[in-house]
Amino acid sequence: MAKRKPKETEPPAEKKLTLRDQWDTICEMVANGMHLREIGLIIGCDCSAISKVAGSDPALGQQYARARETSADAFEAQILNIARNATNEDYQVNRLQVDTLKWVAARRNFKRYGDRQQVDAVHDITEGMAERMARARASVPEPK
Repeated sequence: MAKRKPKETEPPAEKKLTLRDQWDTICEMVANGMHLREIGLIIGCDCSAISKVAGSDPALGQQYARARETSADAFEAQILNIARNATNEDYQVNRLQVDTLKWVAARRNFKRYGDRQQVDAVHDITEGMAERMARARASVPEPK
């Protein structure tokens, strides 16, 4: 009796991971300062698909938002590294890099790196002004 040829088995095809399966990795890359276009090239998807997943699930959206805020800290580290390695010859290039990274960090985590805007208002009402305002209020008829 002739022996059967054993069936040649193909190696199992790799299961393609969905964006949700890779979400922790995506958020880690975002937290390390990578932008969506870079991440999309690495994992093989369009950057808009990543945004759609973040917008479709509130929990994933919050995780992504935290990763973006954390990425501002990565930019802070880059800024310090650029400043430490700056030389007289390339200071303008370094300044542009630092300004750009500061701008991006402020957009990603405004509370920590954004420009603080303070509004000071001083109200000075003298006695004469207070009396005039009281008379003006008294002369206006009340609505019925």
